[in-house]
Amino acid sequence: QAAGILLGLSSDERARVLREMSPHERRRMLPSLPQEICAEIELLLRYPAKTAGGIMTTEFVNLDPSMTVADALAHIREVAAEMESIYACYVLEPGSRRLLGAVSLRDLVLADPAARVTSVMRTKPISVQAGEPQQARDAVLLTLDALGAHQFVQEGLVRQADGVDRGEVNPVP
Repeated sequence: QAAGILLGLSSDERARVLREMSPHERRRMLPSLPQEICAEIELLLRYPAKTAGGIMTTEFVNLDPSMTVADALAHIREVAAEMESIYACYVLEPGSRRLLGAVSLRDLVLADPAARVTSVMRTKPISVQAGEPQQARDAVLLTLDALGAHQFVQEGLVRQADGVDRGEVNPVP
């Protein structure tokens, strides 16, 4: 029954719940989950809770650089129900999953359907390293919030800018 509840959570929420369990409880729980989910959890648990990696999610819209805007919109429709957010999409290099750029759903909707995704993406999205301490991560995320951008990317993982400690951080202007 607990495994069923975990399956209903997003990847970062699953990792947070399992991080709070004892190692013994975690070892008992993991075999009852699908292998793909276990691999995802193990990836997220590698990072300390108070780092950027500690709040990441693996659920984001991944676009192939060879896609047209029309292909990208069709792909978003197919995967939207499974994603935590669809408003920011990330173009990753096939194979390596290296971040090539980011594009908003708004930009895709407004773009020529025949254009390549690479022609409308931002090639230098703001990102943080997965191991960044919470204080540095929060400063970046608060700055992004002020700009209306709510996600950051590193190593192919995305996280909404929630859980930011707004009381102890002075965002960079």
